[in-house]
Amino acid sequence: MEQSDQEKRFSTVVGENRQRFGKIARTYAGDAAEDLLQEILLQVWRSLPSFKGGSACSTWCFRVAINTALTYQRKQFKKANEASSELLDTNASVETTSEQQTRSLFVRFLNTLSEIDQSVLLMHMERLNPSQISEVLGTSEAAVSTRLSRLRSKLASWEDDNG
Repeated sequence: MEQSDQEKRFSTVVGENRQRFGKIARTYAGDAAEDLLQEILLQVWRSLPSFKGGSACSTWCFRVAINTALTYQRKQFKKANEASSELLDTNASVETTSEQQTRSLFVRFLNTLSEIDQSVLLMHMERLNPSQISEVLGTSEAAVSTRLSRLRSKLASWEDDNG
């Protein structure tokens, strides 16, 4: 693919998916969302020449963004674990807004889930239907529907315990 063709295609893809990329970045990285968003955009740029159109472009973009976010989150988790003893000594409590508290609660719930369940939930929240989610994950619609049902039940019981 020629450079100018790739630039045009990239610009189109980003224009159509930037809001989705931003939501994924905010969900997985919180205050560091801009860093993750840059990682997602970089990965889309690098991967774009290999996109052959076997699935919808939006589905492909979602897959790239989720995989990048999960990799980013694992790296951050590893860094946090390495520095946890230092942070425990210097961590001060800060009052948060209602929105930050809600996001924090949601992220805590997300962290209780497996990576696949996190992906299913986020795609569902992005209003992807089970068919689209199954295409991204390479699984059946029935499996996605079952996961969504189990996630609803888990969230309801988790809210009772933590909300």
